[in-house]
Amino acid sequence: MSIVTASQTAGLKKPRMRHMDIAKGIGMICIIAGHLGKPEIDNVVFSFHVPLFFIISGWFFRSASSTREAAIKYAKHLLVPYIYCMVACVLGTGVMHTLISGPEGSWEAMAQSFVSALYGSGSLSSPIWGIPSFGATWFLLALFWALIMLNGIAKQKWTPLVVVGTFLASIATRDWWLPFSLQSGMCALLFVYIGYIAKDKLGDGVLRGATVPHWLAATAVCVWALAYFLDRGEMSIARCYFTCIPVDCIGAVAGTLVVIWLSSLFEHVPVLSSALELLGRYSLTAMCLHLFELKTVPWEELLRFFGFAGDAAYPWRLCLLLIAIKLLWVYLGIGVVEAINAHNHRQAAAA
Repeated sequence: MSIVTASQTAGLKKPRMRHMDIAKGIGMICIIAGHLGKPEIDNVVFSFHVPLFFIISGWFFRSASSTREAAIKYAKHLLVPYIYCMVACVLGTGVMHTLISGPEGSWEAMAQSFVSALYGSGSLSSPIWGIPSFGATWFLLALFWALIMLNGIAKQKWTPLVVVGTFLASIATRDWWLPFSLQSGMCALLFVYIGYIAKDKLGDGVLRGATVPHWLAATAVCVWALAYFLDRGEMSIARCYFTCIPVDCIGAVAGTLVVIWLSSLFEHVPVLSSALELLGRYSLTAMCLHLFELKTVPWEELLRFFGFAGDAAYPWRLCLLLIAIKLLWVYLGIGVVEAINAHNHRQAAAA
């Protein structure tokens, strides 16, 4: 199984909902922008960008007949890309360390990167072992756990109580961080379940494309804006951290609905919709490419060389330039993936 075929989540073999892919494309741009460390950007995108992906994953969730079947299915779609990304980042760390500082210490840098990847923490260092976080692909591990848990409890009457209890347990235990982003998955389960319930209660057609009611979109904009102004704290599913749980969760759901509504409008803008749809369709691949860039490119040294002292000192024009460069890298990688896919399809047809 290659990262090319394993990088998409389960349930996407049916006809795709373009605006959902566009929404994920918008979310991916927000994630890239949020990693620049500029507070003005973080305060906005952190209010919804990661929950958006979990909610959409819940919308497309299809239960498996057993936990074992679910584990195998989601391991192929989520853990295999994580392993490929882990290997690439470890090797890239060694190469970059050698180019910048020479060969001395390269093996130690690679070993540290390997241990970080193996532990799988997203944004927290382990309070017990002092292991640094690996980065953005904690999302793959967290989504794996969330889908496994949802598969086991989705049809039970007491599911809402278990989901809420699991969510609160993840927050209560964040000072004893477990490996493989398990607590992040427990936290993410709430948002995956919200997407699953929305699909189950509303049906396929209610949020399909331009059928998003204007009153619902207007309400979502108002709720998200109110939540944003009430609480500008840095919500983080990776760290199981919420400044105000009700406000943060309601704001995240409303913000996700706003993005889905905007995506339904963007469907009618050909060039923009095509670019965002492509990014959303390969969002997991894009996330792996983005992490590789974050782990291997010495952005701090490069920016310091050009006279920028720190993240908060980035002017807006530099932020836009960095986002454009990072997106160019991601789109080039997606182009390679599409070329490999096309080659594989030709070979399969010839056989």
